[in-house]
Parts: sequence; structure tokens; C-alpha cells
Amino acid sequence: MKSIVRPVGSIAPIAFIVIAGVIGGALGAISQPLADGFAHGVQVTLGAIPEGFYALGGTAYLGYAAARQFDKNKDKEVEARTAEAGAIAAYAGKDGE
Repeated sequence: MKSIVRPVGSIAPIAFIVIAGVIGGALGAISQPLADGFAHGVQVTLGAIPEGFYALGGTAYLGYAAARQFDKNKDKEVEARTAEAGAIAAYAGKDGE
């Protein structure tokens, strides 16, 4: 059984921005000054995060995506070789008949 590891650290900032957008939209429907205050708070919070963390999150996600693609390609290669070996064995008459 394969374990699935997802880079939560690189997805969390995106989730934060989406959730903040939904909350900000709901607050804007209720009260514009309240929404403006919320937007300012989110802007200050995101502005306090150093640029290096954004780069680290992007790099982590790219590394995860590359490793996942490599693993998928490796599995396909093993399946192809197994099928090829079965076809060769069947052609040679060594398939147990």
C-alpha cells in the first residue's frame, strides 16, 4: 500500500487566501467598514510574511509535483516491462501450457 504525502505547508497559504476572500466577501455584504478593516488586517498579516517563505512554499510544491510524476512514470515503466515479459513468455510457449 502506498502512502500519500501532500505538501500541506505549500497549500496552506493558498487556503488562507481563499478563506479570507470568502470571509471578506461576506463581511462586505454586511458592512463595508467592517470589510475594509478585515481587508486591512489580512493585508498586514500577509505583508508580515517574508518573501522567502513564499519561495519556499513554491519550491516545496514543485518538488512534490516532480517527485509524484517521477513515481507515476516509474510505475508505468514497471507495468510495461511486466506486460512485455508476459508477451515474450507467451510467444515463446513458456506460459505454462
